[in-house]
Amino acid sequence: MNSSAEIKHLLARHGLAARKSLGQNFLTDSTVVARIVAAVDIKPQDVVVEIGPGIGVLTRALAAAGARVVAIEVDRGLAGLVAQELAYSNVQVEIADALETDLDALVRGLQEREQKYKVVGNLPYYVTSPLLLHLLQRQRNMTMAVVMVQQEVAARILSAPGSRTYGPLSVAVQFRSLPELVTTVSREAFWPQPKVDSAVVRLVVREQPAVEVPDEELFFQVVRGAFTQRRKTMANSLAAVPLGLSKDEARQALAQGGIPWEYRAENLSLAQWAALTWQLQRILSRPR
Repeated sequence: MNSSAEIKHLLARHGLAARKSLGQNFLTDSTVVARIVAAVDIKPQDVVVEIGPGIGVLTRALAAAGARVVAIEVDRGLAGLVAQELAYSNVQVEIADALETDLDALVRGLQEREQKYKVVGNLPYYVTSPLLLHLLQRQRNMTMAVVMVQQEVAARILSAPGSRTYGPLSVAVQFRSLPELVTTVSREAFWPQPKVDSAVVRLVVREQPAVEVPDEELFFQVVRGAFTQRRKTMANSLAAVPLGLSKDEARQALAQGGIPWEYRAENLSLAQWAALTWQLQRILSRPR
């Protein structure tokens, strides 16, 4: 595995330096790399989309394990570095912003057919939540994501109802996937060293969402709105969601959904959020 001195030398050879503005921290711990590759569970002919390959440390390991790697890098300099250093037949580098990229269409175009794929990446902290939602809500051919995130984000992803870290991200990720912790990662496993520790989580995409809802847009609008008032009771926080509900209608939806009105957003399970959404749709569909 590359030491910090070797990474600096490699970057300098390509006329590059780590860009703080893009959250570039390069993994130097071979044990962590091995754990990530094991979590991806690569099978013959697997396509793996790697978001942010950096200097190609993980890219190289994924390719060696037999994956067909599509590496997406927004930094043109690093994209060129990986393309030159890893000129393998099973590695393709694309210059693109993953948050703005339809991965289904990208893989389809490269493979010339519909193709299931897995995603791997060390996600920059400033786009972690939007990128996770982009992957889980819009990419229908993704079967799994193994991602490195800040440890506190991992805690939110994995949180159960009743926890202070349980929130909209917990609900959104668990609605679409089965998340599990792969490993924690010390900040010392990177160069330059970030200010916080990280964790690797695996998200196995569900064939169907965890719960049935009448309208996903309404479901997530209610979840997001209620959590903006997370210290209020659900009766009060629901009335504040821009749905035009009276407090009486909010209490009615909660009662008919089997949810105590004094619950707070952090107390509701996925099933209870779904039950509430069904009741709210019924109330909102009445002549008003």
